Amino acid sequence: MCFAGNLNAQSVLDTLKLDANPGIVVYAIDTNHIRQLTLSPLRRRLNALVKNMKSEKIIEYVNERDILNERIATYFMPYEGKIIRNIIYRQFDFNIDFSDTTRRIDYFGTKILSALHTTSREWVIRQNMFVKENEVLNPFVLADNERYLRNLQFIRDARIIVDMQHPESDSLDLYVITKDLFGLNIEAKEVTDKRQHVTVGESNLFGTGQAISITALRDIERNPKVGANVQYTINNLLGTFLSATINAGNIHKNRYDATYNLTDYNLRLERPLFSQYSNYIGDITIGKQRTYNTYPDYYNKPERPEEVYIGYSQNYIDAALGYNINAKKYILDNKMPDRNVIMMRYMNNHFVDPPDLQGRFSDSLSDRSALLLQYTYFKQYFYKTSYILGFGATEDMPYGINASITAGYQRQLHIKRPYVGVDINNYTFTRRSDMLQYFLRAGSYYDRERFFQDLNFIGGISVYSRLFHFNHIKYRQKIQASYAQQVNPHTSEPLRINNLFGLNYFREDSVMGEKRLSLRGESIFFMPGKVMGFAFAPFLTFDAAVMDLSRHTIWHDHLYYAIGGGVRTRNENLQFGTIELRLNYFPKKIARENQIKIMLITNLRFRYNSNYVSRPRFVEYNSDIYNNIY
Repeated sequence: MCFAGNLNAQSVLDTLKLDANPGIVVYAIDTNHIRQLTLSPLRRRLNALVKNMKSEKIIEYVNERDILNERIATYFMPYEGKIIRNIIYRQFDFNIDFSDTTRRIDYFGTKILSALHTTSREWVIRQNMFVKENEVLNPFVLADNERYLRNLQFIRDARIIVDMQHPESDSLDLYVITKDLFGLNIEAKEVTDKRQHVTVGESNLFGTGQAISITALRDIERNPKVGANVQYTINNLLGTFLSATINAGNIHKNRYDATYNLTDYNLRLERPLFSQYSNYIGDITIGKQRTYNTYPDYYNKPERPEEVYIGYSQNYIDAALGYNINAKKYILDNKMPDRNVIMMRYMNNHFVDPPDLQGRFSDSLSDRSALLLQYTYFKQYFYKTSYILGFGATEDMPYGINASITAGYQRQLHIKRPYVGVDINNYTFTRRSDMLQYFLRAGSYYDRERFFQDLNFIGGISVYSRLFHFNHIKYRQKIQASYAQQVNPHTSEPLRINNLFGLNYFREDSVMGEKRLSLRGESIFFMPGKVMGFAFAPFLTFDAAVMDLSRHTIWHDHLYYAIGGGVRTRNENLQFGTIELRLNYFPKKIARENQIKIMLITNLRFRYNSNYVSRPRFVEYNSDIYNNIY
């Protein structure tokens, strides 16, 4: 039996004709939430009935929140100013269908995976909440909170649902509903008869949100043949939103020739700007690195005189601290105002035992220190959408402007130079839900003689078309164009072609210059159905880049291009990223470069970086390590 309506414990007992005793449990259910009462021998049966009723209600609520291409805060706007009476948590396993929580996803191996998985603990989710009971509802705070939950490494999706009994009521309940990712991850980076390089990790250890990964390397040419690396992360330490990571291993690649002979020990503490209303942001990394000649039979061979072991050791520290101006003051506003964040960063790489480079200069193997101050202005909303980097999971895409200016100095090889840079991003949506990003990055050092030295800038546009539907197939078009240039290069590495601003997967690194113009296009088709939980998406690509290999105008110089295609697959209930099988054809013949390449790429990123503020840094023109470009 199940009792609905406003019932108390005694009325349930009277109806069941039972006496209360300490060994009995009965549920009295009102129309909004469920109260557990210590009372009845029908515990199991009533528990099942209650659970079904809760699931049905949650299904209805989640479906109401499945509207895409709208601001996350829009849903919460009608409830602004209401009192949060209760916060009710519900965690679902990775094998639960989020749109129908009574249905389990069942395919080959699910039972084995379920036995290896522990559902996130309620206290873990509660610890990651920005709001508490008896507080006033702010729609922008809740929107930030939902997005933050959704971007936790062990969470597949999250919804915060409002439940208000009467429209005129001044209070309401919140349902916080999360779905886990399967946290166990196995990645085979390289498996041959001579070398095996494998990583095993868990992103939600025993449901606590803590992460551990162990990487093992076995190489028969290495001495010792076996090495390892261990990394452990505690997320949101004691509810402070501070994460701590310790890392130790002897199988890192060195900075000279990328051989696996570098030992690295480091500790990292990080507190992101998890909400536009949080005050502080910061991080610090301290560590020590040292190389060892673990490949003695490889170096100093007569047939390879250029292969010489280069040893070094270094200590490093990288720390940043920022403040969100007037963050708490704005929490009472009924609209989202402009935000202003100031942040300082100090970094120092000191070589205790410097490498012997025989007089040659290496940017990455020389002492360097820097002090940078950054001002960031942003006014951003986030929209819910899907089928951008994922295969149907909810994705949060920014809308608005984010701009920063950085100034400071860098000391390298006893040369101290002032630096200034800008990073501007404008994200917008068209009326038809096409997504556009305009970006500009520029940075330069000051030189007394030339004024600007190592001036680098890159600008461009990225476009994701709206999602088209052809029968049961979903289709998106992606286009990216960019232009980069260097002026008075001194110590900066040259513009390269083998990156996302040129030709991806073009391995030849000798194609370099001072100007680069690129155009990229991709058509991706999301197919219906799944195989063992894996969704599939064939794609076609076209990349073109013009590189200035001399001092002449860019229009008279070399054109490189590639056409290709392949298929991507991903099980969005699992931790590891997208898997891609790709074929690229490079019509222009280049020395040491195959014209046809077939590649299997694993662990591609599947989430866009949705942080409001990034740490101060020098301008990037050959990479996008913070995933700030669509």
